[in-house]
Amino acid sequence: MPSMPHRREVHRWYGTAGWQRRRAHQLMIEPLCRLCLEAGRVTAASVADHHPPHGGDFNAFRLGPLRSLCVACHAQLDGNNVPRFPVREDGTPSGPNHPWNRGAQT
Repeated sequence: MPSMPHRREVHRWYGTAGWQRRRAHQLMIEPLCRLCLEAGRVTAASVADHHPPHGGDFNAFRLGPLRSLCVACHAQLDGNNVPRFPVREDGTPSGPNHPWNRGAQT
């Protein structure tokens, strides 16, 4: 069984031309944040997220499934792609810093 690559090595994978092409393609075919859509909001995506996480496996990094997310939703995920803050029963995010909760309150 191969050993887990060092975090710095994994971080470098994101700077490759191959990843940049794959990211651009993902955002082209799925331009809206998937998690926002599931919560009934329309938000432009800017992050190609590995779902499930690649866990340092280069093959999973290069070939594993992706989903498009906005920066705010991506920032709310932990290392296992699980929201750090639970979603409320109505589907809205409960995180106090999520844009949904920072917007103008009426």
